[in-house]
Amino acid sequence: MTRLLGLSLLVALLALGGCRSAPVVNVSSAPLYAPEGASLDRIKKGIIRAGFRRDWEIAEVGPGHLVGKVEVRGKHTAIVDIYFDRKAFSIVYKDSKNLNYDGENIHSNYNQWVHNLKKDIQKEMRLIDLEASMSPRQPLGMVRAGHSPSTV
Repeated sequence: MTRLLGLSLLVALLALGGCRSAPVVNVSSAPLYAPEGASLDRIKKGIIRAGFRRDWEIAEVGPGHLVGKVEVRGKHTAIVDIYFDRKAFSIVYKDSKNLNYDGENIHSNYNQWVHNLKKDIQKEMRLIDLEASMSPRQPLGMVRAGHSPSTV
């Protein structure tokens, strides 16, 4: 009997361990890295593109305010508010489904999804900066050693 009780307790602990919970992490005023003079519309499009790459659906609510939604395996959903200006952005928890949110803690995968979204937004803004710094005549192809771009 003691053995059965011990085995049951071990199974229960393992099951609870699978539900990794962590405090909700919001992104607050993260640097955007957008190029000098980038319009809010260009920044908005970059944020939407960054979200798209990780299956986030992002919709505009108003100037400098987007809402992002990601659905994972058809049963877990996270919804966030994304606020931005030309210098910084924030990602704030709004709602979720099947992520065990209790008002303070949530499944730890949520924090990873938000972290990935943050990094992808920053990468996208750097790409905007790279695109802006390239001249229209600059070749995009490879150049063989010893040859100028015009002779390739």
